[in-house]
Formats: sequence, structure tokens, C-alpha cells
Amino acid sequence: STFVKWYKIIHEALHAPDDPGFNLASPYHCQIVTAGHAPFTRLNATYRFQIEDRKSCDARNSAMFFPSITAAPNKKLKVFTRPDAAIADGSSRTQACPAPLGGQVTLECNSGILR
Repeated sequence: STFVKWYKIIHEALHAPDDPGFNLASPYHCQIVTAGHAPFTRLNATYRFQIEDRKSCDARNSAMFFPSITAAPNKKLKVFTRPDAAIADGSSRTQACPAPLGGQVTLECNSGILR
């Protein structure tokens, strides 16, 4: 269900340690059992995240990009990658695309946000 997907994303975001590569396989060991939700209802939630003032990007950051291949007709393939070395704020780094893709990808770090 949509609620279960939402809950898993929020739970991981709030409880993940600040370690590079944490939970890349996203194993969920507990099962969520919902109750009291009426069909066709919508859950609305607003969250405020406070991000520390970071001056660089490293392996704890990841960025999404769209390679020039498509997964299916009219559907772009989304790929996530992380820098293989620290990137200073305001600079960029070109590195190899993640396997199995070939080529290069350029990552930029702006105010601790990787793009």
C-alpha cells in the first residue's frame, strides 16, 4: 500500500546512521500491519528536516541522474550514484558511471547538496 511505502521511506530517513553506504539493499525485517484506514482515504503529513551546515559532499551523499538510455518506451531510467571522493563546496568532479553503465558522470556540490 502507499502508506507502507511512505512509512518505510520516512522510517529509514529518520533512523539511518550517517555511515556511507548504509542500507543500500534496503532490507526491511519488520512487517507493518495497518488498521483503521478507510478505503480511498488520504494521509497527509508535513515534515521539517534540519540539515547540518555542510561545506562538502562525500560518500554519504547520493544524486540521481538520467542516462541517455531508456528503460521502456517513453520512460526514463533513473540512476543513483555517490562520489568516489570528497567534493568541496562549489566544485564538481567527473567520475565513472556506476556499473553496469559505461561513460562518465559529473557531480556538483552546492552548499552540501550533491547534484
